Amino acid sequence: LDLSGQVTPKEMKCLLDLLQPELKTNVRVPFSISRSHLSWHKDRGTSFNGDLKVKEGAQISLDIFHDPDQLRIDRLFIRDETSQANMTLALEERAMTLTFSGQLSEKTLYEIFSGHQFQEGWVMGDIQAHIDLDRPIRSLAHGKIEGHQFSFSSLFEKPLEIENISLSARENKLTVDRANFSWGGKRLALSGDVSFSGNRALLNLDLSAESVDVSVDLKEVKEFLGKEKQEREGQDSSDLELQGTVRFKSNLLKYGRFIFEPFRSDITLGQNGAEVKIEEATLCGISTPGVVKVIDKALSFDVRPVFRSRDFEATARCLLGQEIRGTGDFELVGRIFAQGKPEDLLNSLKGDLELRAKDGRIDYAIGLFRI
Repeated sequence: LDLSGQVTPKEMKCLLDLLQPELKTNVRVPFSISRSHLSWHKDRGTSFNGDLKVKEGAQISLDIFHDPDQLRIDRLFIRDETSQANMTLALEERAMTLTFSGQLSEKTLYEIFSGHQFQEGWVMGDIQAHIDLDRPIRSLAHGKIEGHQFSFSSLFEKPLEIENISLSARENKLTVDRANFSWGGKRLALSGDVSFSGNRALLNLDLSAESVDVSVDLKEVKEFLGKEKQEREGQDSSDLELQGTVRFKSNLLKYGRFIFEPFRSDITLGQNGAEVKIEEATLCGISTPGVVKVIDKALSFDVRPVFRSRDFEATARCLLGQEIRGTGDFELVGRIFAQGKPEDLLNSLKGDLELRAKDGRIDYAIGLFRI
């Protein structure tokens, strides 16, 4: 069927539904169609190729094919005053192959599609990628891409807001030059590289966050990974092993009622578990460097607190939740360690703490007497 002329948004939706029923997208403005051909076969799928012109907007050239087993976009070219981009896409079962070159702005997308809250964002670059959704270790990519102020509110369980990002890829190595983004309202920054070898992902990353609540955030990560594992069950997939180092820092880390400001650590992932070397962690004014290890389901930590100050009242009030009044020079040193299952860790707590005080007096210290 050859097509030409004006197409209303309602008619364009019918065409999109025919080509890709799962694509829940509506256009907001009329199109004009020229040099276009639509083909439909009951057993061989639907195809469309032709040129489209948005009223007072972008010029689009499209060549698309869809059947129950695949979606293939052999050509998608978009051009207007803020965008000029070429794209291809092939979706087949759980694999995706795509190419992108040029620049595409959210302004262009906003003028075409309705139902989205677009910002003044853009993406530009030249990249080719093959992504195996079940076996990411078999994915390959080559090229570079940059983005600024893009939002993905409906693709994930929590809104993902990209402030700026720059990625480059070469075969089995992905390099994040910079990535500043918010996920569920939590601001994060990421840089470094990931290399894939066999069934391993080798990490060399720097990750920072404004704040982290270990109890809440770790639970959400476990739930997300659990859902991903359930979705892969019954499929031909290989377990991906994460190895390498993640250098992590946060302005604030909360664990129960304890708050560390700031927190900085090196996280080493290996075949047998993970080791967290705490380089900087200040709890109630007390420096608490140490090491935390997670092996299988066992957890251990070894912390060596250090405190030297004249202001012990605020530290004691923060740490013990008790009022202590006193003056002088105070010094606290020691070692605290434990090993076992997470739920039994407090019962295995051991160590020694030594508090020295001089050139002053303690007037009120019920909290200390209870230790």
